[in-house]
Amino acid sequence: MNYNHFTMDERIVIAQLMKSGYSIREISRILDRAPSSISREIKRNTHLSGRHYKIKHYNPVTAQNKYESRKKKCGRKSINSSEILEYIKEKIELHWSPEQISNYPSNIKVPSIATIYRIIHSNKIKNISMTNLRRKENLNVLLKQEGNLMMEEDLLKNDLNPFIKDKRLVTGKEILLNQGE
Repeated sequence: MNYNHFTMDERIVIAQLMKSGYSIREISRILDRAPSSISREIKRNTHLSGRHYKIKHYNPVTAQNKYESRKKKCGRKSINSSEILEYIKEKIELHWSPEQISNYPSNIKVPSIATIYRIIHSNKIKNISMTNLRRKENLNVLLKQEGNLMMEEDLLKNDLNPFIKDKRLVTGKEILLNQGE
């Protein structure tokens, strides 16, 4: 579906035609736009003035400024909160997957799975990359290693990773369902 935003010139024409008494349908024919688009443009960018704010004014400059400020606010929001980034890093170091991090209940607003992967790909968290993420084959190797990592029995006892239950990995949704029991 293709659409074009109103230009400043079109907004000036709308304002002039409105002052001249043209209807929305007549303005739409002149600008070769849908009447609903003209109506929406006028409704979104009209401000009230006068003694009791009953006089409606459409100002093309104000409309353009409102459009530009709305455009700046749209789109994907960046996650720069050090608290959230530290939380994600901590959980990845505990061998949690992004799915587990996102689905586990927390007192902070944890981003979605896709956003966590995007954060990892963009290197927003130092010393964390895709190689740090838990993989099934990597987890089996980690469980067998001795030394700096926990043994399987210790990992099963550890309250830090609630996703291992009965010697199998469980999902965040299963954890949420089991909390109700």
